[in-house]
Amino acid sequence: MRRARLLHVLASAPVAVLLTVAPALSAAAVGAASIPPPYVVAIDPGHGGSDPGALGLDGLVEKDLTLDVSNRLAALLRADGVTVVMTRTTDASVSIQQRADIANAAGADVFLPIYFNSWTTPIPDGSVVLYPYARDIPFATDISQAVTNYISPDGDNDGGIVLRNDWWLQPTMPTATIESLFISNPHDAALLTKASFRQGLAEALRNGIETYLPGILQRQQEVRATTPAKLLPVSGPLAVPPTTHATAAAGAQRVPASTAPPVKSAGTPAALQILEVLMLLAAVLLAIRYRHRLVGLAGSGFARVSTRARDSGLHHRTLQRRRRLTRERGLTAAGGGGARSRPAYDDLFAESRGVWDRALPTGHGAVPEDLLSASFEVRGRPVKPARHPALDELPL
Repeated sequence: MRRARLLHVLASAPVAVLLTVAPALSAAAVGAASIPPPYVVAIDPGHGGSDPGALGLDGLVEKDLTLDVSNRLAALLRADGVTVVMTRTTDASVSIQQRADIANAAGADVFLPIYFNSWTTPIPDGSVVLYPYARDIPFATDISQAVTNYISPDGDNDGGIVLRNDWWLQPTMPTATIESLFISNPHDAALLTKASFRQGLAEALRNGIETYLPGILQRQQEVRATTPAKLLPVSGPLAVPPTTHATAAAGAQRVPASTAPPVKSAGTPAALQILEVLMLLAAVLLAIRYRHRLVGLAGSGFARVSTRARDSGLHHRTLQRRRRLTRERGLTAAGGGGARSRPAYDDLFAESRGVWDRALPTGHGAVPEDLLSASFEVRGRPVKPARHPALDELPL
């Protein structure tokens, strides 16, 4: 009795686990379906390759600084679930046209070229943001304010935003070019040599982008609210589907970002793995408990299949063909090969057939002596010879 109860408990355990986990999983699936696609940010590290940019104090090279800050900014944005597209990730030469084409092809929501400033004298300092069109003023203002909030405690001036419409060729999204600090200024150069300062500058740029695109943080909160903690990836984007966010100001058709980072799969949830193990264990225990019934059911099923096979027309035709082949083999072996030209019963009367043939009256004459003395055997038993009616008419 206790054994039966234990089996029933184990059999019902997977069902209980499924009923407990299913609502959470379904809620997570519904919530994930309602989450909007991620935003796309195009970052353009200035200069690169054969174009080193400005050469500053303390051995600073502009192309190295732009790539370093751009990589830091990209990591911060990806951690917030943003799809990042970079015009270059190594020390490579990229033309102005190519940079704009990369951003346009990715359907970026914003385009942020990153540069540093320089002058012939060490006096100028501070930061300035350039924009190509009037539509870009809100984005440029948010970037300028975020950078100013970061560098002003160190005594750097805010250069504000400046119209510069001769750099970029037909960008389809809001564009703001940051010219942060002067590497020709001793004070600014000393700050830029510190990795901690460059990290803080990247964070300021991240804050400016998310101020202009508040949907980034809203989407991040939705992802975390609708996804169980165990299903969230340890690092990287929270969720990066292949599509991108539509931007009303851009007005262009969006395309998947080809340089988006790969999404790490969270794998099978632990609850589902436990459920699979419990279901397998319950199936094995039930099979052991009711093995006699299972064997009986298997035997009866096999018997039914065999009966139906015997009753089928195919089975009867097979038996008929088998009997015919057996009969033909036997006749072939008895007759020395080949098909027989006379009935099989003729063999029983092979000896008497010649006698009967000779006894047929063809005219008057004497009756053969062997006809009167002929004896017959059928299956080993003697048979009295039969007289032909014509013999009675023969003269004695």
